[in-house]
This record gives sequence, C-alpha cells and structure tokens, in this order.
Amino acid sequence: ISALIHAATMVAAGVFLVARCYPMFPPEALHVVGWIGGITCFIAATIACVQWDLKAVLAYSTVSQLGLMFVALGAGEEAGGRAAGIAHLFTHAMFKCLLFLCAGAVIHACHGQQDLHRMGGLRKQMPVTAFASLLAVFAIGGAPFFSGFYSKDAVLAAALHHAQSLGGSAWGPFALACGGSFLTSAYMLRWWLRVFAGSLRDHSIGHHAHDPSGFAKYVLVAMMPFTLLLPFTVGD
Repeated sequence: ISALIHAATMVAAGVFLVARCYPMFPPEALHVVGWIGGITCFIAATIACVQWDLKAVLAYSTVSQLGLMFVALGAGEEAGGRAAGIAHLFTHAMFKCLLFLCAGAVIHACHGQQDLHRMGGLRKQMPVTAFASLLAVFAIGGAPFFSGFYSKDAVLAAALHHAQSLGGSAWGPFALACGGSFLTSAYMLRWWLRVFAGSLRDHSIGHHAHDPSGFAKYVLVAMMPFTLLLPFTVGD
C-alpha cells in the first residue's frame, strides 16, 4: 500500500491533473509551474542528502521527482514538456515502487529499524533485495540503459528548449532541475551504500536479516525489468 500511494497514485495526482488540464494554463501560468517545480526539485533533493531515516530519504526523493515532473510541464507543449512529464511520471512509478518495496523488506528484516547509521553489509544476507534496489537506484539516478535515463533526459531537454526559446528567467527551472538531478544520484547511491555495502554496523539488527520469503521475493524480481529501458517502460 505504501509503495502504491507514494510512488504512483496519491502523490502524483497533481501532476496528472495539470497535464489533463493543460489547455487551461496560459504560458505565464506554466512559467510559474516550472519555477515551483524547479525549486521543489532542488530543495527536496538537498533535504534528502542529510536524512538518516531509511524511508525519509525515499520520501523526499519522491517530492524532488515530482518537482522535476512539474519542470517538464512548465516547459510547455511545444518543447515536449507534457510528454516528458508524463513519461517521467510513468517511469518514476515503477522504480520508486520497487524502492519502497525493498525498503519495506529491509525494515522487516531489521525488526523495524530505519536508522541508516546502524545498517550496512546487508547485501550478503539479502542479495535479491540488494540487487533489486540497486537497479532502482540506477533508474532514478538516470544511468544509461535504465528507464530513468530516458524520462529524465526528456525532461531536461524540454526545459532546455524552453529556456533557449525564451531566455532570461526561463533558465531558472532548467538549472534547478539539473542540480536536483545531480543530487538525486548522490543521495540515492549514499542510501544504497549505507544499507547494503560494507560490513554490519549493528550486529543486533543485521545478523538475522534475510530476503523476503515466498511470494514477496518474487514480487521484487517481477519489478526488476521495469527499471530498464524497454518499450513498455518508456511511458511515451
């Protein structure tokens, strides 16, 4: 339920609403949408960089990615902004859902513990979860051959086209989106390394950790292909 709400439905409703009501937004309103999206993307990314709660990092990451979608929508139809925003909405739903499912598996395995200070080395006890979350981290970071690479490139291309066409303050959302995208790669890689890399930092919460059993593990495996750049993941 958490993965569904925080990745694809409730939090993304505003993006879908703006996209559906696009004809109602004059260029001036879209300019404001782009700026609000850029500011949200960057500030949320900076907050995620200093979070030590396992799920708080993902939560602020979601806020940042929603801001990125609004940057695309603010670029306008001619720049390809609406298509790029919806594409990133689609790809984000896939890899963020997988990240939340992996986070739930880790929290369950660590008896409810969510402090990144106390985690580490779980890749040995939870190899499937570690690999699945690594694929999702590559996707949200925009690594080549992953779904996020396509959608984030489309968002930044739309924002760049808009900035080159109008100039002036139109460069602001593009610059903020670039900064937020760079920070996304940094804090998500930090998140994965703190949870899965290195050695156990707290033996009391990690020595009994294991991958989810039965159907729950197969759900993680089933979600893995949706992090890749495939015809059914581009969302266009």
